[in-house]
Amino acid sequence: MRKIFFLAFLCISLSSIAQTQQVDSVLAEIQKAKNDTDKVRLYETLFYDLDDPYESLTKGENPGEKLKYAISIISLSQQSNYKWGLAQGYNCMGLVYMFTDRRHPNKALENFYKAADILRNLGDMHMLGGVTANIGSVFFQHHFRKRSMDTLLRAKEILESIHDSSLYLACTYEKLGIVLSSSKNYQEAIESYLKAKTIFEKKRSKKYPCDIYLLLGWAYAGQKSYNDASLYTKMGLDIAKETKDSVMVTNAEKCLDYINKHSARH
Repeated sequence: MRKIFFLAFLCISLSSIAQTQQVDSVLAEIQKAKNDTDKVRLYETLFYDLDDPYESLTKGENPGEKLKYAISIISLSQQSNYKWGLAQGYNCMGLVYMFTDRRHPNKALENFYKAADILRNLGDMHMLGGVTANIGSVFFQHHFRKRSMDTLLRAKEILESIHDSSLYLACTYEKLGIVLSSSKNYQEAIESYLKAKTIFEKKRSKKYPCDIYLLLGWAYAGQKSYNDASLYTKMGLDIAKETKDSVMVTNAEKCLDYINKHSARH
């Protein structure tokens, strides 16, 4: 047991060291960069690419660092009149507030709306769709279900109009499914989740398929389609165990308990 614990601790420590080295490397590149737009791109790398901001902010990991990166992106973009970078900075700032200051939703919304206005003027419909979906998420967090649904449908319309097939569209389908499930519209939720699943499964990260499999498990369970619910939940559980995501493992086990308990009655 001690040996297993030591090996697990060693793996976590090595992973942490590797990520710290990556951050230090990008920070060194920022110091050497000669223009502000290059620095903005590097700060975006720190915010998005070295870990998943949605996951890390949800877990409360280094929100102060994420906030500093967002502020740097905004400041540098303002200095160089780099409009796209400014929109990205406001979106980053909105994400930080969305996950870390839920008592004040206007802070997140204010930044997302600023980003959306800039992107609309730039004609960047791809990123505009993603930011619009973030606005829908804030409304859902604060129980404005109707406004959330309307906003997410608008995000979906924007992204589908340009034949987008990115994570922005997949996440929008996922968020729509969550809102629909919360209203017990399970069939529509499942249809939306399956669209997200098609996109997520083409990506390298295993996190997104894991999320969507568990959401499908809960939706099928709500619909009392227990065989499908069990199938997807077990698929999610396998990935959660493989990636050592304890939160997802717990969620999957709860779903399986629910399925086993309720399917026994039918």
